[in-house]
Amino acid sequence: MNRRRLTLATVSVALLAAPVTISASASASAWAAQPARSASAVEYVQAGLASPRVAAAQDTAITGSYFWNADGYTGTLVITSQNQGVVTATLYDNGWTETLSGSWDNSAQILRLTRPIWNGADYQYYTYVLGGAPNEPTPKMFGGYFTQTNTGSFQYGAYLDSVH
Repeated sequence: MNRRRLTLATVSVALLAAPVTISASASASAWAAQPARSASAVEYVQAGLASPRVAAAQDTAITGSYFWNADGYTGTLVITSQNQGVVTATLYDNGWTETLSGSWDNSAQILRLTRPIWNGADYQYYTYVLGGAPNEPTPKMFGGYFTQTNTGSFQYGAYLDSVH
């Protein structure tokens, strides 16, 4: 088996059971064999690392106005409320005003919206992923897709771009 050696002089690791220093002569497998545990925010800061757990602990604010594009149809989406993962939005689409409901998964940075369509029997289900790092200031951009109950499992492209 060909084992690679670490090329850095030393590597301090805060994610292990106890912080350790691995020298350049130690193999990467020795580091990987250490028992893992979750690091605290303090350990991340001490190690000079940005903690994704710390960023996800604060709910990313997504309320506001967005340019809406769904398969080439455009309008304005205003996320009017965001409360403990529940989202309410208003869509202004070519003279129509519609209320959408949905959810915000802060840890995955995924926005899901449900839109009843004109016939009252079918729906569009939007799934958007927030681009950029969590808690980044505006402007925000989401990329994703939507499905429609009367078209099978086909996925249409969609995105939201915050109005700046």
